[in-house]
Order: sequence, then C-alpha cells, then structure tokens
Amino acid sequence: MKNIIMDLCRGNIESEVVSELTTHKLKELEDLKEKNLNNLLKTLNNDEKEILEKYIACVDESEFLGNEQLFTNAFSLGLRIASEAFINTEDMIEKSNY
Repeated sequence: MKNIIMDLCRGNIESEVVSELTTHKLKELEDLKEKNLNNLLKTLNNDEKEILEKYIACVDESEFLGNEQLFTNAFSLGLRIASEAFINTEDMIEKSNY
C-alpha cells in the first residue's frame, strides 16, 4: 500500500480528478520560469551559473519534499475522515439492531 501511495504522490499514477484550470496555470508558470531562467543564464558567467544550478537543485529538492509531506498529510487526514465515517456507520448499524 505504501508503494501505491508514493507512486500516486510522485505522479507515477494519475489521479482521476485533475483540474484543467490548475493544469493550465501550472503550465503557464513553468513556461514563465523557464523563460526567466534562460534570460538570467545569458547574463551569468560560468561560476555564477554553477552556483545558480546548485541553488535550483536545492530548491527543487525542498519543493519535492514539501509536496511529498503535504500529500502524505492530506492522504492521512482523508483516510482518517473516511475511517471515522465507516466506524460511525458500523456503530449506527449495531445500535439499530438492538
């Protein structure tokens, strides 16, 4: 089960619900980031480019870990809510049998 959750988090498994608007906005932002990065790289020397690449790698790793933690927390909360609803339903069924 943990592998399925991690695959879903990392995008290896697609969620059935995907917002077209969000996807479009993310694509626009990615394009803008790439354009601005290319403009910046044109102005930097090799040493500065190396420092920037290291910085970008750290930011990317930090963003990935943050998203992974957010996904895990949200999944855990959703599972907790669903399990409580199921448990409460079972309690109601048991009480109605008396």
